[in-house]
Amino acid sequence: PGIVLESGNSVGVGDCSEPTCPVGNVTWFEAASYANLLSDKEGLPRCYGLKDCVNSIGAKPVGLVCQDFEISSKTIYDCEGYRLPTDPEWEYAARAGTRTAFYSGDIASRVESGTCTEEPALNGIAWYCFNAGKLTKPVEQLAPNPWGLFDVLGNAAEWAHDQSGWAPSADAMTDPDQSFGPGQSRDRRGGPQYGWPSLCRVASRLGLSAGVASPGTGFRLVRTLPSSAK
Repeated sequence: PGIVLESGNSVGVGDCSEPTCPVGNVTWFEAASYANLLSDKEGLPRCYGLKDCVNSIGAKPVGLVCQDFEISSKTIYDCEGYRLPTDPEWEYAARAGTRTAFYSGDIASRVESGTCTEEPALNGIAWYCFNAGKLTKPVEQLAPNPWGLFDVLGNAAEWAHDQSGWAPSADAMTDPDQSFGPGQSRDRRGGPQYGWPSLCRVASRLGLSAGVASPGTGFRLVRTLPSSAK
């Protein structure tokens, strides 16, 4: 957090450093490792097995990177510790019962990818290229979604559990199976603070190598409902 990238003489994208800023510039492995540590703290099972790792969480210039990883249960849904949300879980929570491009309404900006333009439906709910100034912002300054989740879209893109490029089968449109996958490219959801409107759609998925830390890339943890509460 607090890193700002320089590009020539202009200041590039980066993460704000106030205490309430979202975490940013972390690898997928660091997010998974943090989830494990939080599970340890609360006496819960670890959900991730990280193998052949180098460096530590927050190390500079490169944070925690691992050569391989596995889940500790038959499926990620079976683990009751802290973990990253699957793509279907993240989208279900972000939509909060809505069906439009954003939970605040449909997209009005019909421009080519990479073009920053104002999006009325995003202005009151998300920090994106038009209003963020390329830096993330402290959380909970804009309106939450209908289920009370703040900064789901824009601000910091959030690592998901799943491998990039997966698609649910035709017979799994309800509660699609998670896809851990053997590759190291993982999904990010919600769009970053420098993202143009289409990147901040609820359905948007941005792939990135699990070992890459990028400004404006953070995470939001979830837990499976304990069996005793089901």
